[in-house]
Amino acid sequence: MRLAHSIILDILKPFQVQAFLPPQIRFRFQYIQLLDEGNPPCDSQVLYLGSAGQLSFVEPALFSQICIVCIGTEEAIQTYVKNDCANLLLIPEHHSMACVANRLYSSFDEIQRWCAELDMAILSKQDYQTIFSIGSRFFGENAMIMVNSSYNVIGSNLPAAPNHERIDHILKNGYYTKEMTDDLARMGYQANGTKYTSPSILYPPNYMNCPLMVLSNHADNGIFLGFITIYFIKDEPTQTQFELFCYFARKVSRYYLENNEESVSTLTPLEVFMSDLITHTREDETFLQDRARSLRLPLDASYRLSVIQWDNFILPQADYIMNRLRTCLKFPFFRVILYHNSVLLLLQGNISSLKVMEEINESLGEFGELLKICQGYAGFSTSGFPLLKMNIAYQQALTAARYGMMLNPESRIYFYSHYFVYEMLDDYKKRYDLEDMYVQKLKYLMNPAEERYDNLALLRNYLLTERSISATAKLMHMHRNSVIYRLGKIQEILALDLNDPDVRLRLLISFKILELQAGHIQPFQITEDHSNGAISFFE
Repeated sequence: MRLAHSIILDILKPFQVQAFLPPQIRFRFQYIQLLDEGNPPCDSQVLYLGSAGQLSFVEPALFSQICIVCIGTEEAIQTYVKNDCANLLLIPEHHSMACVANRLYSSFDEIQRWCAELDMAILSKQDYQTIFSIGSRFFGENAMIMVNSSYNVIGSNLPAAPNHERIDHILKNGYYTKEMTDDLARMGYQANGTKYTSPSILYPPNYMNCPLMVLSNHADNGIFLGFITIYFIKDEPTQTQFELFCYFARKVSRYYLENNEESVSTLTPLEVFMSDLITHTREDETFLQDRARSLRLPLDASYRLSVIQWDNFILPQADYIMNRLRTCLKFPFFRVILYHNSVLLLLQGNISSLKVMEEINESLGEFGELLKICQGYAGFSTSGFPLLKMNIAYQQALTAARYGMMLNPESRIYFYSHYFVYEMLDDYKKRYDLEDMYVQKLKYLMNPAEERYDNLALLRNYLLTERSISATAKLMHMHRNSVIYRLGKIQEILALDLNDPDVRLRLLISFKILELQAGHIQPFQITEDHSNGAISFFE
C-alpha cells in the first residue's frame, strides 16, 4: 500500500507539522529516504526527510515533483515555497531528526505489515471474521461491519457496541432488522447505491443516526451483493482511518466477489423458466411440465401473479424488496423472482380459509408500506390461473399496474378485476367514440343551481352499494329520506329506470368512461370504505 500524504500528516501531528502543498497535489508514498547530497531526490513515490539547510542540494526543477519532510523554520524555507515551487512538510527545528525518522519508519512498517497480513489472509482464503480481526487494528472501538445481500453480518471487528443500541443489536444478533433495512430504503441508499461503490463519508442524518460513518457497497454487474461500513461511534475519525478503510474495503469486496456464489450474474433455472412461460418461447407442454416438476412448482395448483415495477428500475431496490417480501408476506406464495426490470410474485390462487384471508389483508398493509418506501407499485392478475398460462396472468398484472398508476397513483396496489373495464373501453375507443357510448344525460346532474348536492357521487354510491339507501346515506352523510328524494330527482332528470339491471350497468360503464377521460378516479369516488379499509386479495 502506498501512503497518501494525508496519512503522513496524521503520523506527524505530534511534531506540529505544517503543510506547504498546492491544493491539487496528491502524493502517495512507497518508501522513506533521507536527503543525501550524493543521491539526488527524484522519485515522487519516495518521501524524503532532511533539514532546511539540505534543500540547497536539490535541483530546483525537481522541487515540484517530490515531497520533502523538512526540519527548520518558516524563514529558512520561504525561498522554496514561494509561488508553490516546492512541496514541503515543515517541522519546527526543536524536534530532532532521529525522532521524526523513527516515527515515520515505524509507522510505515506498521501499516505495511498490516497490509501484508491482510494480503496473506486473503491469499490463503481465510474466513471473513479472521480477515476482519486483522483489518480492525487501526479502528479502535468503532464498529466495522460487513453484510451480504440478505443483510446478515458475515464479518465484524467488535462483539458489541453498548454506546449505540442499534449497532449493538446488529453485532449481537448478526443481522439488520426490518426497521433498519426499511430506513436504508426510505433514505435512498438502495436507489443511490452506485454512489457508494467507492467508500463514501456519510454525516447525519444517516440510517444509523451515527455521528459519522463510511459506507462501501459491493456489486457485480449492478447487482447489490452487500456492503462494508464503519460506524464512528467512539472516536472522531482521522484521515488515516478513512484511507485505511478504503484500502481494506476494496480488498475485501474484491475477495468477496471472486469467491462468493452471490456474484454469479447468470439467470437461475427458475428465472429462465418464468421467462419461457411469459414469452411462450417453448411451446412443448410436456417439456414445460417436466421443468415445473424439477423446480417443485405443482402443476395442479391454482396461481395468481403479481408484477412489481418502478418508474426508474434500480437493482439494489429490487434485491431489497425481494428479500423483504420473503419475510413479510403472511399469505402463501410459491416464489419471488427477478424478471427483467421487475419483480414477480408467484402466489397461490385458490385459498378459501378465512384465517388465511385475514393474514392476507394484514400482509397487504405491510406490502403497501414496503412499496411506498421503495417507490414501487404492484399489479395483480385475477386468481385461478394454471401454471402454463402465466403469460395471460402477466399481461393482466401489467394492465392493472398501468391503469392503476394512471387513475389512482396513491394506492400502489392494483388488481386487474378493478381495472379490466378500462382496458375494454380503450379497445372500444379504437373503433368508436366513447362519447357515443356513455349516458350523456349524466352531465345534467351537475346543476350549478344545486351545487350543494353531489348528485353524481350519490348516484355512483347508490349503484356501487347495490342500491342500498342506508349505505348510500352513510357514505354521503345525508338522511335516508334526503337520499330517497334526491334519487327521485335523478331519475326524473335521466328519464331512466334504475330498477333495470341493464340501465344500471350502462350507468356504471358511463362512470368508468368519465374516469378514463378525466385520467383519475376522483371526483366520483366512494367517500368511505364500507369494508373497514381491508383490501380483499381475492377481488
